[in-house]
Amino acid sequence: PYYLIRMLARFDISVKSTVTNFELVNACIFNSYNKGYIAYDDAKWDGDKVTAPDVPVSATKTKLNTILFNADASHKVIRSIYSVEANKQTDRRESTAIVVGGRFENQSHISYYRIDVPTNETGYFSGDILRNYLYDIEIQKVEDEGSQTPEIAFDGEVKITATVTPWN
Repeated sequence: PYYLIRMLARFDISVKSTVTNFELVNACIFNSYNKGYIAYDDAKWDGDKVTAPDVPVSATKTKLNTILFNADASHKVIRSIYSVEANKQTDRRESTAIVVGGRFENQSHISYYRIDVPTNETGYFSGDILRNYLYDIEIQKVEDEGSQTPEIAFDGEVKITATVTPWN
């Protein structure tokens, strides 16, 4: 038997209340796989949760995501961004990442910033994305104006500090 565990991970994004120089406007996901398995691999199940991703060999990544999910009235992006499972990566260009857009210091234009799922494993740039997990992203600090487009932010330097808390 398989437990009813949804095949997707969810990303919710908010800004810490003490951050006064940044207003979240939108967000998107880059490098997500185009397919995933409906059911989890039993070998990657510990009886309570999935412990490792299971990515189909035929899955490919779509670097560019043209869908920008707008923040709600409370300046959060919630229940909008979902992804199938993804493996941790050693190469930054291959990582699945969230790109957020917002107004830095009340500027009229939107600046974009990249946020990765963290990992403590040596040699890996980003961590696994697991099914049925909620990745709660809280922006802690914005140091400077970001990039002009989401694509430049994905490839560029990071000017934002955020905590990514996985809940399963």
